[in-house]
Amino acid sequence: MSYILFLFSGIFINTRGNSKLFIYQNHTFRFMYKKAYGSQLWYCWYFFSRCCPAKLRINNAGKVTESIGRHNHDPPTCWMTPDGKSYNLPPLPDKSTSSNA
Repeated sequence: MSYILFLFSGIFINTRGNSKLFIYQNHTFRFMYKKAYGSQLWYCWYFFSRCCPAKLRINNAGKVTESIGRHNHDPPTCWMTPDGKSYNLPPLPDKSTSSNA
């Protein structure tokens, strides 16, 4: 299992009902549980359907503090909103071809 420590933001999205989703690096995460000291564990949307092992630890400020595991799938290419509209997502830049200027 690989662990990476960093502090980055994602986007919280309210869904119908009282649940939230967290979008981070074009992947979608669902809330798993909250620790007693406040940090939250979120698991990949495909945790059950594709057995994706990727999880995130998020602090009280909403910043990602730890990424656990790697996705076993590509990020989704489109999103559907609760009102039925769908949106295509732009592709992520290829890290191997990006320049370090």
